[in-house]
Amino acid sequence: MDNTSEARRKKIMRRKRVMLKRTHRRINVTFIIVFVLLLALGVRIFMINYTHGEEYSQAVLNHQTYTSTTIPYMRGNITASDGTVLAYSEKVYNLILDVKSVTSEDGKYLNNTIDALVKCFGLDKDNIKK
Repeated sequence: MDNTSEARRKKIMRRKRVMLKRTHRRINVTFIIVFVLLLALGVRIFMINYTHGEEYSQAVLNHQTYTSTTIPYMRGNITASDGTVLAYSEKVYNLILDVKSVTSEDGKYLNNTIDALVKCFGLDKDNIKK
């Protein structure tokens, strides 16, 4: 009984090996075919680019258009369906002054900076000088 089961096991292993070899061969052939096709495609693309590349790039550039359009933005309140204001727009300015450079060189930039602050933001000149 031991010989029969051993023989059966060897027979099954031989079938598996043969099937495995056949599968490996099919995978290798498929890989080679795909590789050759991709290589042929790459060569064809290179030849087209080499012979007609300048024409095609010029055609692409001729089809490009550029237009600059300013889109008007809408400012206003965001309201709920019942008219309650949820959010509103408000102008905000972040002003950063470098005091060291404004006050350097004997006040060369000080008066110009104060004048700009008064003109743009409506600040009081006396309060700024303090």
